Amino acid sequence: MSVELHTVAPSAVGAWERGLDRWPVVFAVPKGLEGACAGIARREGQLRLKPLGPGFLQSDKTAAERLAAALRAAPLWSFGSFVLAGKLGEAGDAARAEQALNGAVEAFDLADQPYWLNCPKDESEAARRLGARLLASKTLRLRNVPSDYRLTLRLATVEGEVLLLLGPSISVKERFPYRRDDVGASINPVLAAAMVRLAPPAEGGLALDPTCGSGTLLAERLAFSGEAEALGIDISARAGQAFAANLQDRPGPFRFQLGNGADPELWAPCRTVLSNLPFGIRVRQPREELDALYTGVAKNAARFLVPGGRAIVTSSSKRLLDEAFARARDRLPVLARYRAEMGGLVYQIVVAARS
Repeated sequence: MSVELHTVAPSAVGAWERGLDRWPVVFAVPKGLEGACAGIARREGQLRLKPLGPGFLQSDKTAAERLAAALRAAPLWSFGSFVLAGKLGEAGDAARAEQALNGAVEAFDLADQPYWLNCPKDESEAARRLGARLLASKTLRLRNVPSDYRLTLRLATVEGEVLLLLGPSISVKERFPYRRDDVGASINPVLAAAMVRLAPPAEGGLALDPTCGSGTLLAERLAFSGEAEALGIDISARAGQAFAANLQDRPGPFRFQLGNGADPELWAPCRTVLSNLPFGIRVRQPREELDALYTGVAKNAARFLVPGGRAIVTSSSKRLLDEAFARARDRLPVLARYRAEMGGLVYQIVVAARS
């Protein structure tokens, strides 16, 4: 089936088709999923990307028009798309940064556009120091307007070197318009968009999430793949409200079941199982209950998935996840394991197939 690279309207900022023979395009992706995201980019958008460092991919021998499209509307499996305006060494040279940035502004016709500087608190001291100098500069050909910006200026330290990245600003609401409601501990939609692509698209059948929360994984899977129906299960009635709000525009029928995702009475034959299993002190569940949930989800996936169906399951509890899938390995062998980092958490991701 044909899969579109983007699902949002292009930004009107700048002529991004210009100058892409001089400036590579960089994608910020979930750390640990660089290889998977490079494969997704190749399959969905014919983009040839190579690793730049943890959490970043760089364009490599891709047609300029495809890169321009990726800049105007960042792929959903990335945190954003940028022009690599400059590599500034370990110290983050401010003079080089201004020269490189002004050169990119001229090349892409972005003069006097409002921008926001994104330099996370966990970035290197050199990057944060450079950010302060750029904000104080009187010679940049951009306007610092963090309350109403059209461009994002990103400083990142990769392999010990400070990088200067510049790209169009696209809001989460633009990229994930279905997210009308949310519940606590929901999965980040960028991670969800990457996760659902770890299994090939399906034609027909049911996609099932036994710990669905607000329905992010199912919404992303249905947007990407061809399952005809969706079933979400959760112990929270509040989750059911968010689930209904977020899936109302998805193709095909969907339904919500209130209850424990380990209960086989709530399941149905399915082609795809997706789950962000609860973990840690936030869920306030005894270890025994979590173990029963993990084991039940893996056991039910082995029972209800059609032959060849896939399970894509994540948790920050590696031990519980590994033990649960080890018990189900005869009928549900693991095909791949990933370790992703986001928001200070480490996510273990298992992809398994019904034998």
